[in-house]
Amino acid sequence: MSTASGVLRSIATSALAVVAVLSAAVGSSVSAAVVESPQVIRFHGGGDDRAGAIALDGAGNMYLGGAVGTPNTGITFAVVKLNARGELIWRTTYSGARGGTLGAVSALAVDAAGNVFAGGHISDDRNVDSLVLKLGPDGSERWAQRYDGPGGGYDQVIGLAVDQSGAVYATGNSYGTGFDWVTQRFGSDGTLQWTRRHSGPGSADDVVGDMMLGPNGDLVVAGVTRNTPDALTNDIEIVSYRPSGEINWRQQWTDTPISHELVEDMDVDAAGGITVTGSTARNPSPEFGVPLPITLRYNASGSLQQTIRAGGNAVAVDSNGGAAYLVGSFMDKPQLSQTTKYDAAGNLVWVTPLALNTNEFLVVTGIVVDAQGVATVAGTVHNPRMPAVDYLTIRYSSDGRELWRHRFNGLGNGDDRVAGLAVDSANGVLVTGTSWGDYSSSGDTDNDILTLRFPAGVTPSPDLPPVAPSHLVATSASRSQIRLNWHDNSDVETGLRIERCRGSRCTDFAQIAVLGSDVTTFLDSGLARNTSYTYRVQATNTAGSSLFSNPFSAKTRVS
Repeated sequence: MSTASGVLRSIATSALAVVAVLSAAVGSSVSAAVVESPQVIRFHGGGDDRAGAIALDGAGNMYLGGAVGTPNTGITFAVVKLNARGELIWRTTYSGARGGTLGAVSALAVDAAGNVFAGGHISDDRNVDSLVLKLGPDGSERWAQRYDGPGGGYDQVIGLAVDQSGAVYATGNSYGTGFDWVTQRFGSDGTLQWTRRHSGPGSADDVVGDMMLGPNGDLVVAGVTRNTPDALTNDIEIVSYRPSGEINWRQQWTDTPISHELVEDMDVDAAGGITVTGSTARNPSPEFGVPLPITLRYNASGSLQQTIRAGGNAVAVDSNGGAAYLVGSFMDKPQLSQTTKYDAAGNLVWVTPLALNTNEFLVVTGIVVDAQGVATVAGTVHNPRMPAVDYLTIRYSSDGRELWRHRFNGLGNGDDRVAGLAVDSANGVLVTGTSWGDYSSSGDTDNDILTLRFPAGVTPSPDLPPVAPSHLVATSASRSQIRLNWHDNSDVETGLRIERCRGSRCTDFAQIAVLGSDVTTFLDSGLARNTSYTYRVQATNTAGSSLFSNPFSAKTRVS
């Protein structure tokens, strides 16, 4: 899985006071804004900066890949190295040694010696090509390799991995007869050792989803291929390559002969087992139908072990027993939006709904799991009725309880989009992405690369109000009492407010009670006999109040 291995792909406004400029290079700076939690690290290079990937090394240094620009140049392929405190160590942009100027990093890897490998794309006046760079521990460019596919169109790296010999594998999408998979291996000196293109017999677009190295040194690539030219029937395919470039095995999976599958993420466990998650539309229409989650688990030899109807967006397999943590967010079927854990045998351990406010949906970037079995999900939350998007990070206990969620809305109420996340050796989680900097009026920068650091065991300061209670029901308990019951959808509330008005269609609500957190029932007493009342419930915390629950009416008894 990209996010776990270090190889990557507004409700409330944050009050973030910049307390120090910790270090700077020419034309760039890093600011660390520290609240109770999380730490906010903003990199602005002087222009329009965008995040694409994050990786960590054994010393806790972080590497941020993406695109960095200045007011006088376009944005280009770049890597930034920060120390464990968030201080800038170096910034490197592509030298142009293989041609091309504009581009961006979409995948990162770091080896044990501190060398950094970045993959993505670079462009010029002709087309867009894939690019792989090796940087030394000091950030100096050691070599660059550019690849232009046979179609002369769009080529991009989506995943990188480095083996123990220092060889580098790059996988991505490349235009040939439609889009095809392309996988390359480079020696530690940058010499191209082999290239393997892969496409389905349908001669249509075939798309890579993820790649990882297995514990035995074999490379596993997962994606979709089209076996017919109708552009409707993607099938999941997994290919295992030996270091020599020979194929170990290939496996295809389709739900029905006419279903349309997508691959979003993959992880490989310590035994070489492979878990792939994505979606399937069993009865495709021209719009591919409504996707449903699908997760497939294979052993190291390519034999299918489990088919799980959960997940869909991201997967992480823990190092202690091979349990799979899955997350999926589905706008058309919100009841399938959930985070789940399955043990190594495929048994469901726990499931937790991914509750959001009304009209909101989450684009999941990834999930990571620490050594204690604590899972963290991060993504970008959208609300069609709001002008901007925000980071959303959710942490779960080892038994599946939602410990907290944190929503980040940056400067100027602009767009904030998550690009990647990683877990460090202290079980802290770092979430990086692109955040609107709102500095254009001063000629400084527009978008910045912004990283949030969440320490292990620390609940962040609420950055958003809680999710509204739901499923409120009121029932008569006596001639002077009405009992309320509701669903509590938030773990970040500090209390609940009960409001009431007299009548079944009334709107003049007034507060009648304040309750503590996690309460789901209330008995209202001292009411008039044979009289209707309407109720609603609201959750609160220091960041504000939720929307109200659904209203519900009930009448006290006659006698």
